[in-house]
Amino acid sequence: MSTQREKPESPSKSAVQGTRDRLDAEHWRSLRPEVQAMAKLMEEQLRSNDYKGGWSEDPWATLLLRAYEEMGELHRELTTGAFGTAAEQQERRKRVGKEGADVCNFVLMILDVWGVLKRPEKG
Repeated sequence: MSTQREKPESPSKSAVQGTRDRLDAEHWRSLRPEVQAMAKLMEEQLRSNDYKGGWSEDPWATLLLRAYEEMGELHRELTTGAFGTAAEQQERRKRVGKEGADVCNFVLMILDVWGVLKRPEKG
């Protein structure tokens, strides 16, 4: 009888990725619907600005100034104009959502530059 243990078989990369994907999906489903909706708005805005490049080299102070500017744009959308027709109200909601996502994205960028955000490990 051998006293050596057999080395357990390593899971394949695809099995590990499948597990990670399942856990990511479970985590996503555990988020509040409002957080999911906001994340989608933020991602839409980020993708629409992909042509501008990233933010990793931007100073946090510059990003903070941009966040303030976006807050001004959000404030303007929230406080100007009459509500108007249903179609006009829907358009205004879209603009408010866009500006709100811009504000959040600049905060995200600041936190990213500061190293606050955890990134998923790549396997």
